[in-house]
Amino acid sequence: MRAARRKAERKAPAARPARGPTPAPAQPLFLFLAEPGLGDLALHELKHLKLTQRKARPLKARLRNHDMLVLPGHLVEPSRARSRLCTNVLRAPIFGRGAVTPRQLDALAALCRRGGYKRIVSTVTGEAFARQDLLRWLTRELAARGVTLAASGRALWLIVVDAAFYLAEEIQNHHDAPGRGAASTRSGALPATIGAAMAFAAQLGEGEVVWDPVAGSGGLLAEVGALAPGARLLATDIDPAAVAALGGRFGPRAWCEIADAAGVALPGPPLTLTIANLPFGKRYAAQGGTTAFYADVIANALRHAGPGWRGVFLTSDTNAMRTAARGLSLTAIADLKIRGLPAAIWKVERP
Repeated sequence: MRAARRKAERKAPAARPARGPTPAPAQPLFLFLAEPGLGDLALHELKHLKLTQRKARPLKARLRNHDMLVLPGHLVEPSRARSRLCTNVLRAPIFGRGAVTPRQLDALAALCRRGGYKRIVSTVTGEAFARQDLLRWLTRELAARGVTLAASGRALWLIVVDAAFYLAEEIQNHHDAPGRGAASTRSGALPATIGAAMAFAAQLGEGEVVWDPVAGSGGLLAEVGALAPGARLLATDIDPAAVAALGGRFGPRAWCEIADAAGVALPGPPLTLTIANLPFGKRYAAQGGTTAFYADVIANALRHAGPGWRGVFLTSDTNAMRTAARGLSLTAIADLKIRGLPAAIWKVERP
């Protein structure tokens, strides 16, 4: 029992006494959280949007459920744009390594009062801190400074990676991106940030004609439309309810049809992009096998394609993708997880 208590005490951070004159407040850090595997693509988007300077070289960390990019405040302009790839953008005015100082605890208490923060959400990676011990310790220290935490209410973030800690305010959330309010909760719907990553990887331009052969709830085409407002959208699905919902979601902007993607005749002009969350895994496997279905989709896309056509696809079935794209140029854009399965975003182009 004593040994267990000593171990817990070692993993709870002790407040480090402050020494010397009060230093100038440190410039905050900015933390960008993305789906696991999308950190590098998110960095490209941040630079493209000029949210970060092109010379920025962030610290990269892998959390339990996120990739994280850390940048100093002088390299970030959060008011310039809104990331569609990042799940959260955080501003961390309090950060350090090893131990939280009394001055930092005072600053944390002041931040809670000023921002109306009532609770702390946390993610802890590594063995330097024990999460529950750390939260109990912070709760006591804040209570001693007149701040009582609760089970609900506005939340501050606590992120710990090994010995480094960050106490941060959320300044962007992926739910708040324009157009996200209409996102469907349909079973199997693609997370919006992954759809945004696929749309960004397509490098959209003017005059795009975009077909999603298995459009489902339309989240992927919505991300395409957000990045390319002038794009002509084509959506097919074999589910009548899904197609009816697509028509209600997009109205006259999209051509929607109940059809098998393998043989549907698409209206002109020629396609410039085919983009799809292809069926994979036992629950969403295509009838007749994924390899044959992928090959049929690509073949039909090419029958309707213009000279600049490319395809962007999400799947966990690497062998099926390689077989279906035989004779074409195939590039893996990002490796990630979707519904717990390892998956990849692939880009297909004519050689």
